[in-house]
Amino acid sequence: MQNNKQVRIWGKSEGITLEQHIKDIYKAFYKLRSKVKDREVRKCIKLAIKLHDLGKALPYFQIIMMRNKEYEPFSVYKNTYIYHSIASLLFINKEKLREILDRKEDLANFVLSAVAYHHWNGSLERDMQATEKYQALLKDINLLEKSLENLKEELGQLFCDEEKSLLEIDYHMLQGLARDLNVSEYAVPPYRMDWIPLRKDISQDMARKWVLISGFLMRCDHYASYCETAEDWNSKSEQERSIELKKVEIDNIKYEDILNQVKRKVQDKAKRAVNLWQEEKIRGRIDKSIILVAPTGSGKTEFAFLWSNGEKLIYTLPIRAIVEQTYERAKDIFGEERVGLLHGDADIYLLGEEQGSAQEYSDAPEQEKLIAQEKLRVYELSKELSPAVIVSTGDQFFPYALRPPGYERIYATLSYSRLVIDEVQAYDPVA
Repeated sequence: MQNNKQVRIWGKSEGITLEQHIKDIYKAFYKLRSKVKDREVRKCIKLAIKLHDLGKALPYFQIIMMRNKEYEPFSVYKNTYIYHSIASLLFINKEKLREILDRKEDLANFVLSAVAYHHWNGSLERDMQATEKYQALLKDINLLEKSLENLKEELGQLFCDEEKSLLEIDYHMLQGLARDLNVSEYAVPPYRMDWIPLRKDISQDMARKWVLISGFLMRCDHYASYCETAEDWNSKSEQERSIELKKVEIDNIKYEDILNQVKRKVQDKAKRAVNLWQEEKIRGRIDKSIILVAPTGSGKTEFAFLWSNGEKLIYTLPIRAIVEQTYERAKDIFGEERVGLLHGDADIYLLGEEQGSAQEYSDAPEQEKLIAQEKLRVYELSKELSPAVIVSTGDQFFPYALRPPGYERIYATLSYSRLVIDEVQAYDPVA
């Protein structure tokens, strides 16, 4: 008797199907789509989301990495397993991708690069030129063909008619890799092996598009994966999932509301009505980069809050104690639910130093555990760059100026954010 049971591809070891994982990423990006003004780039990001995890269909990944024991074909031969982001390239019809992108070669290359390198680690680097593995795959081509059938069955509903023919085995690429070619011949990596960014050799406009395509894919993939770690994710309704996924970007309050809150705070402190010098000085300059020099206690922080203009604000300071003070001030202006905290011990601060680390809550009463989880969620969301206002030590962001792997996620976020660098005199120029 023929078995008509569908073989599901898992996207996460928690039993999240690949279809659900891609839907979750797509919903997260739907919240962020307005941050991407370029329609071509937006289209490329959507394609990259659909294509980025195709390589997870390989049996070794499903059976060993995902523990999907019912997966077919059953094959645990490690020599046919390629790191999943690189393996995704083997299931993409690259000529069709160029056709969908109106024959714009650069954009097609950026999508392939985003797919292949959305995770950068040692496993990926080893498989960029792993001739024996590709030769083994070529010999066991039925394994690839069955994986492709599974992909079409799993993801068929996610691809429109124009996109369905994207799912196809690239035999030409596989044969080239089996002849000792490097994956970089088919998908340009963001780095040379000496870690010099390749983007320096293209125009600034095209480099920006490349960074945004990779960065928004990474940002949404990270956030969806974070949501999917919840124990009850599979049991949530579509509406409940959508609510959580929309928190990939928490909206800020409007300028007028920030102004009113700042006025309230200053007036409460002064015990009288006051005119804000910040309001006057910022008029006509709110859309410009500003250097502000003013004495301690004069209200520079409130000026920075106003300058955010209701957009995402990343507020950096050099010292943790001042970061924590500013975090508390920001909550009073923007609302606790909109403000995040980032530094090395932010989780300890949020829990309360007298209460110790999160582990100490393991035997606490249920209510205390829930409170602790809520406090730690502030930290987790901050790591996902979700809050409307993130107060942080500079070390959480400034090293990305050197463009290490994964910097695209930070740059994509900064592309629509306001960045404040406060207390610059406290930084060591040598360090």
